[in-house]
Amino acid sequence: MPIIVPASLSGIGTIPTRLAKNIMAMTDTIEVKIYEPKKLVVPFEILEAVSKVKLKRSFA
Repeated sequence: MPIIVPASLSGIGTIPTRLAKNIMAMTDTIEVKIYEPKKLVVPFEILEAVSKVKLKRSFA
């Protein structure tokens, strides 16, 4: 799951990491990987990439 802000950013940056951990704690069949900004898509193009089905999910 690509994110729009760095995971190291206190506050909002820690939310996607916590969400991924909670999802994986609930089930063994879903694996959530966090991708830092610019790793897969430029941050402000994430929502467009999801709408064009280039990405299945994101956290923005």
